[in-house]
Amino acid sequence: MPEVTEVTSESCRLAWSAPRSDGGSPVTGYVVERRTDVGGRWIPLKVKPTTNELDVTDLFDGQKYEFRVSAENKAGVGKPGEPSAPIVAKSPWSKYHGIVHIVHTSNNVEATLSNATN
Repeated sequence: MPEVTEVTSESCRLAWSAPRSDGGSPVTGYVVERRTDVGGRWIPLKVKPTTNELDVTDLFDGQKYEFRVSAENKAGVGKPGEPSAPIVAKSPWSKYHGIVHIVHTSNNVEATLSNATN
């Protein structure tokens, strides 16, 4: 199962373990697939990494993603492993999606948060 880290609104980093067995032929690369909560079809990424990690780009802000990895060798592409835990592409700084109201007077600064209305 790939581990997803360093999630932003446009990218994330994947890391995974090599398969327990290579079927007698060394692993030559990996096929990484992603799916969104829209459609649910697994789509292979254009890049085929040869190491056990990958920086995934071209994510869409606010979209939910899962990833899975298959090892490849001379015999072909193996069965995919378990999918990653779902993630949502978003800025690591956007913990709260709302409106900040700041009132500044000569003696005081007051900030309040309210829900966004869009």
